[in-house]
Amino acid sequence: MLASLPAPRSLQEGFREVQAGYEQDVRRLRSYLVPRMKHLDGEALLEAADRGQSDVNSFLRTQLACKTRCDTKLAPGPDASAKNTACLSACSAEDPAFDRVNACSAVNWL
Repeated sequence: MLASLPAPRSLQEGFREVQAGYEQDVRRLRSYLVPRMKHLDGEALLEAADRGQSDVNSFLRTQLACKTRCDTKLAPGPDASAKNTACLSACSAEDPAFDRVNACSAVNWL
């Protein structure tokens, strides 16, 4: 999904790398959970997966809206990239799903 976000070509490669990292994390999480599924509450896992998907969808919608909002504010100049990054970060943080998506982005605890 990240790679589908509108961005300059220079950022697209970074999006692909981030997405590959997320896909690797999902594989690690599955390899951890699948053997334990018979001992876990499947309904709770489905609810958590639905909530997670909803948060990701909300986050991506917010990212697209933020990009539009920040691009209209962007004035050409030597620090335009830094200002755009700051605008995107501040705008993204307004989404209630932002903290939940970030909190779940690292699965190094497995």
